[in-house]
Amino acid sequence: MLITRGAKRMLLLASEGAALEVAAETHEVYDVTGVGDTVAAVVAVALGKGSRIEPAVRLASMAAGIAVGRVGATSVTLEELQERATRTS
Repeated sequence: MLITRGAKRMLLLASEGAALEVAAETHEVYDVTGVGDTVAAVVAVALGKGSRIEPAVRLASMAAGIAVGRVGATSVTLEELQERATRTS
């Protein structure tokens, strides 16, 4: 189960009882409309491409950080995620 906790963090609860907190990749927040959908979509695509759950959640956190920086429901591109990953690594 993945619980989004706004500007704080996301909490991943594994079936074995383990928990992983992922810090939010939030910078400037303009609008949170659709950000939960962004998180769900990025996790689903990453898992569908063979990612493990932890990296998928971290990638979703990056996508959420991009999405909240815009007004209204928006999409995040692969190029934007790659650029953000390069800047944070």
